[in-house]
Amino acid sequence: MSRTKQVVTVSTALILILAGIYFMFNSMSLITSDPPRVAASLLAAVLGLSLVSAAVTLLRTWLLSTEEEPRSGVRTPS
Repeated sequence: MSRTKQVVTVSTALILILAGIYFMFNSMSLITSDPPRVAASLLAAVLGLSLVSAAVTLLRTWLLSTEEEPRSGVRTPS
């Protein structure tokens, strides 16, 4: 995997993690407001969890691809 693709992959994952954490904190803020906005809070929590899950999956795939390249001997075209 080329250096540019690695940088893009890691930076995208970090942006997804930050956005997910933002939505989770927003969810807590919405549920504690007066009056509590339950539907919006649950939607924000689900969105935050999905973003963090997508970021973890992206990082896991990136790590597995970087581990496989040296052992297989076959390099993927960049």
